[in-house]
Amino acid sequence: GLIKASMTDVLEVLMDYENQSAFMPNVKKVETVESKGNSTVLKYTLGFPLGITRKYRLLMTCHEEEGQALLRWQKLDWPELQPNETIADTQGYWLLREFTEEEGGILAVYHVYTDPHPIPVGLGWIARLLNGYAGTLVVCSAGIFHRYNYAVCSGSKFKLCIQLTV
Repeated sequence: GLIKASMTDVLEVLMDYENQSAFMPNVKKVETVESKGNSTVLKYTLGFPLGITRKYRLLMTCHEEEGQALLRWQKLDWPELQPNETIADTQGYWLLREFTEEEGGILAVYHVYTDPHPIPVGLGWIARLLNGYAGTLVVCSAGIFHRYNYAVCSGSKFKLCIQLTV
């Protein structure tokens, strides 16, 4: 979607990692482990209903070019965590482009893939209950934005892949 702000302002909000809990669902805490150049290693703590907590580490990398930026993340190994304390995988990106048509602003695309971890057969309803829905897809067709909520389940493993235009 179109954000009425400058590239600098949008990146400032997205890269204020320690305050992501203010606008990212289920994010309880984010800690910076290390920051070098355009890369940052972060520790995430997620909080879910029924006292369920998950932790994981991400490598965030920001690439800026004239008129656009790409903020990409991928999960890093955290050997000290047991499988039931973390998620299996997550990766994604924010793609930001200056939009000069009409009133201007930043065109933002958000893409994320998450595999929370294997869920025992028959307990998928708990994942759906805890998540409400797995994701939101916004599609622009003929200038009209359509919003769809969906979840993808595969066997005993709940997988989530969202392509979201905000």
